[in-house]
Amino acid sequence: MNLEKLMYIQINKNFQAFKTLDSYAFNQEVSHFCLNNLRIENIAQLDQLILLINKCQNYNLIALSNTLDKLLLENTFFKKILSVYYKNQNQLTQEIVENIQKLFIVIYRENKDYILTTENEFTSFLKQANELDISSLSNVEKQTLLLDLLRYAVTFKEVKELVNYLNKQKVIIESLIEILKII
Repeated sequence: MNLEKLMYIQINKNFQAFKTLDSYAFNQEVSHFCLNNLRIENIAQLDQLILLINKCQNYNLIALSNTLDKLLLENTFFKKILSVYYKNQNQLTQEIVENIQKLFIVIYRENKDYILTTENEFTSFLKQANELDISSLSNVEKQTLLLDLLRYAVTFKEVKELVNYLNKQKVIIESLIEILKII
């Protein structure tokens, strides 16, 4: 499976999730888009989907805000990866590295006090990961690093905010792992 196909599979999973949010069926643009687009097959459709998700956030249905935030985050990530893939495939590796680094930097910054003051397997892993030069790792080492992060997100329950953040990023982390297998 190539990268483009993998990305569109993930994007269409998100699109199906968006379609199940019946709360926005009253919006003409949303219902029109969902009726006329069975699948997302190009960047233009993805752009439109991102615009609609943004528009739906303005309705401020609090019960759905987390779901919309997650859909927006993931679709924006997929758009960025696809844009780089279409423009310059040689830059893709650098883009992947930057996304992995951002992931660990955000985790570290937002939980720094906890990470620095706690000694357990997870915080030790995060300290070490924060000090790594991810660009110097092989794709297999990057995959292992991300798989370890997912494993901790599932098994570690002490820090709810951290685990919630990782669970929100789960699709992105899994996509990064799949991309690393391809490139």
